[in-house]
Amino acid sequence: MLEKYIIKCSRIKYGLNYTEIHQLAFDDAKKLDSCPQKWQTVGTVGLEWVKCFMKHHPHLSLRKPENTSLARATGSNQHNVTKFHHDYKELHVHFKFTSDQIYNLNETGVTTVVPAPHVVVQTGVQQFRQVVSAEKGQLITVYTIIHSTENTLSPVPLPPC
Repeated sequence: MLEKYIIKCSRIKYGLNYTEIHQLAFDDAKKLDSCPQKWQTVGTVGLEWVKCFMKHHPHLSLRKPENTSLARATGSNQHNVTKFHHDYKELHVHFKFTSDQIYNLNETGVTTVVPAPHVVVQTGVQQFRQVVSAEKGQLITVYTIIHSTENTLSPVPLPPC
């Protein structure tokens, strides 16, 4: 049950770290009346238990997630992606863009928000994200513009807000 819960949490972008897994295992053991005396004395399962748990579940691994705001996590869905591609094709057909008229702008935010802790996720997941608060810290925005001929544009300073 714990393994399924860990995987479910990682899929909804709320991965669990070792401390949270310690607490969940201890709480489950207490509910099932199978809590060793040592755990009751300490108030949690030991690090050795977590190591054994991870060894017995080789498809779980400790990973460093990429911070993702809640707005981005909920906005990137099948409906929005399909709509984007539909609108893009419609504009491309209407305006008949040539390759020398196509640019790609990538906006990257570098934030001062504390990075997410390492969490346990299912192995084989190429990219893992963790929802964090986007309201704290300062954001520095970097724009990169690339022409469809693979040339980059020189950086242009933005006026202060």
